[in-house]
Amino acid sequence: EDVSAVLLLHSDDLAITAGGTVSLVCASFGIPEPNMTWTVQALDSNDTLTLNDERVNSYIRDVANKTIVISFLQLCPVSVTDTGVYTCTAHNGVEGPSLGLTSAAIQLTVEDQLNVLEPAFLVAQPEDAEVRKNSRATFSCAAFGSPTPVIVWNSSSLVVADFSNHNDQGVSVYNQEVNTSENLTLVVSLLELCEVDEGDAGVYMCTAYNGEQGQ
Repeated sequence: EDVSAVLLLHSDDLAITAGGTVSLVCASFGIPEPNMTWTVQALDSNDTLTLNDERVNSYIRDVANKTIVISFLQLCPVSVTDTGVYTCTAHNGVEGPSLGLTSAAIQLTVEDQLNVLEPAFLVAQPEDAEVRKNSRATFSCAAFGSPTPVIVWNSSSLVVADFSNHNDQGVSVYNQEVNTSENLTLVVSLLELCEVDEGDAGVYMCTAYNGEQGQ
């Protein structure tokens, strides 16, 4: 059965210093597999530019028995003129009600300074969710870094690390690594809670670290 495209995660707004590398990421699901497009509206401009050059790359990965399309936009070296609003859009031609967002706008701010970013930084964090009792809850998180980041999920009663896929007592963690450049690895992590009840309510957080600096 066809399913309209929906975004699973996207980068948060980001501020970075000029001269380094920045990667913006979006992931989507749909049947058939969605196409991912990127556009940018530059600072102090009303014009929207479609980005379809070598800076945009997409990967298809199977995560938790779902075919996920992961698309990232990499700017290297990033400059002050790259400041703007970047929008990723997922579409697969299927009409009908969507299960969630199909596009997301990401504000990128580039400052002309000499400081550089440290490794291991989150580019997408879990969003709030309301689910029915005995149903499934899924949270997503993504991080870049070098060496490869470790993502840890935790709540008031749960701590799960991503150094191995985890499936225990109705809690599952699925992780996928994507090498985006010689120096950076993207880790996408999905946390699934099966047959949730009132005891599962709370705040779930993901943390990324790689021995250099975590977030």
